Order: sequence, then C-alpha cells, then structure tokens
Amino acid sequence: MFSLMENLWPRLCPPAYTLKIEALESYINMSKAEEWHLYAIRCRHQRPHVCVACAWLAKSLGRGARIFEAGCGSGINLLWLGSKGFHNLYGADLSQEAVCLGKYLARHLDLPLSIWQDNSLEPKKVPHDLDGLISLNWLYHLPNVSLGNFLETYKRYLAPDARMVFDMVDASYNNCKNNEYHTDDFGLPKARRRASEYPLRLSRDEVIAIVESHGLRVARSANVWGPVPRTVWLVENKTN
Repeated sequence: MFSLMENLWPRLCPPAYTLKIEALESYINMSKAEEWHLYAIRCRHQRPHVCVACAWLAKSLGRGARIFEAGCGSGINLLWLGSKGFHNLYGADLSQEAVCLGKYLARHLDLPLSIWQDNSLEPKKVPHDLDGLISLNWLYHLPNVSLGNFLETYKRYLAPDARMVFDMVDASYNNCKNNEYHTDDFGLPKARRRASEYPLRLSRDEVIAIVESHGLRVARSANVWGPVPRTVWLVENKTN
C-alpha cells in the first residue's frame, strides 16, 4: 500500500481524449443529466481514486477483456478504457438520464460502450464471465449498504482470475471534524446541516476481511488522502 502524491497521480492517468465543453454541455442538456456530470467528466483526470483504479485495471487485463462497471454514471471510466483500446465494455446505472448521456458520449467519441439502466445493488442484467469489474465513487454514498453484499452479488459473474477495482472511504474519516455532516454544509449552522454523504466507511483491516471472506484476494491498494480519505483497491478472483 502507498499514498498517492498530488504530483504523481496526474501522470499515472492523463486525460485520454478531449471533449469540447460546448458539446458536453449540449449532451448534458439533451439527456437531462445532472449538472455535476460536467465536473465529473471534464475533471476526471483530477480525481485520483478514479484514475488510479482504472489505470490498474488497464494494466492488468488484455484489451479483449470483458469489463462491466456497476453504477457507471455517464460511463466516462469505461470510455477512458475504450480510448485505451478496450472494446468489450458494459455499464449500468440507476439514472436513465446518466445512461442517455453515456450513449451520447460514446457516439461522439466513436468508442464502444453498451450501457443500460439498472439498479446496481439488485441488478437484473449483468454480463457473465467478466474479466474486470469496476465500482467507483458511489457505494459509500448509499445508506444501509454492505460491501459484503455487493461482493456476494457480483462474484457470481466473474471469470476465474478476474480483477475488480473499487474505492472506499477510510474509517479514519470518523476522526475528522464535522465528519457527521454533508461536506457542502460545513458553513451552515448545525441545525441546517444534512447528514454526511459518506455513511459507509471501512478500515483497511475491515475491507481485507470482507474481501477474503468472499473468496477474493487483495492484489493492491493505495491511500488517496484529501478532505475525505479514500482507499483504492484492486482485488483478484481466487482460482484455487
């Protein structure tokens, strides 16, 4: 495990393509997707927990690998992989608007992507024999969710020796000032603050124990320290 320095992670995952902001804004308006997608897409290269995880997956799989992203949003992570030569890319998201945006982007960038609307906690459609699985920047935002249940749901779709990447808010965030409140509300009186948008937080030992209890093996991890500390994980499906 290592900590990512601010001057290191942009070199690990530079932007693989450019998209004019006017076109992106037009697609967001056409799809009726939420405006935060503009930041998530344009500034993806500035989000180390996303960039490093996808770079690890790209380095550990062949270009013909079957990769699925649960909670994929606009599919920007999959499209990044598509720009690197991957062509069996699948994703699902609860938001139909985000899925629509992803289809616009894939067409604009002329990159392969099959994307559909689904509840990623209780999916109705997941490709089988996956070589790669992505779960980034969403699971820890949901109340009453379990990393163990997520792994149990998706392990059945993994091929032998498949790789999975995910990120998790570290339990050390519990010691940060105002951690119980939404980060956008820190400047408000306490009576007006919402609950934290990070209800799920796990320590390194907790994540490892959950991963191993589901027959998976931690291959790599990295701390991404910031206002909200996260850890990025690469895990492998055990074959023995």
